[in-house]
Amino acid sequence: MIPIIDIEKEFDAEMALILLCIRSHFKTSELNEVTTFIQTHQIHWATFRTYSEYHKVQPIVYQTILLSAEKSADLDLIKNKLQQNTLRNWQLAQETERVVQLFQKADIEAIPYKGTAYSQQFYSNLVSRFTSDIDLLIDWENLRPCIDLLKKEGYVPENEMELLYGWDKLKKEENEYNMDLYQNGQRRFHVELHWSIGNTEIDFSDQVTQLLSSQAEKQSLIKD
Repeated sequence: MIPIIDIEKEFDAEMALILLCIRSHFKTSELNEVTTFIQTHQIHWATFRTYSEYHKVQPIVYQTILLSAEKSADLDLIKNKLQQNTLRNWQLAQETERVVQLFQKADIEAIPYKGTAYSQQFYSNLVSRFTSDIDLLIDWENLRPCIDLLKKEGYVPENEMELLYGWDKLKKEENEYNMDLYQNGQRRFHVELHWSIGNTEIDFSDQVTQLLSSQAEKQSLIKD
């Protein structure tokens, strides 16, 4: 494991602190190491937040910081950011569950992956992974019924790709169809309907998609 002092020399104290927080979260460093680092360095907290948010690790990093640092105006801002992320993840989990159950009522299987489902599976909670959308794996044959169901719920296509490609070419050229739900002119939820995990650029085998479908693990998000 690269020493924290080497990370600080290569980058800066803020990046080193982020790595130390992550190590503390995963029990490869002690929490008191984070406290000592903060006490012995002049941390530029705005830079720290920028790095954390750029790398999308703010949930676990902010949790660790709030346990380690003394109260301050900077820490209050970090606490507010963490609370906003927590609330957003709960909202995304609720909408994920609602959409999955909507499809189930139409006998359509949709498997959530990434997002809050990933957070629940690998962190055992909904709030330790940053997420901004809802990813669902479906069979290609169910794409059009799913689009119709979401339209009835107020969702609109991000781009009506079937008009650009035609359905047959769409299946070959793309691996997802995106839809958005707006409220008061603001996008509230973004749903990505995937019929394949891979795409033509990264050239993943269909076996990856089949593996997720066959090895799906039941998780409980909010109610189900």
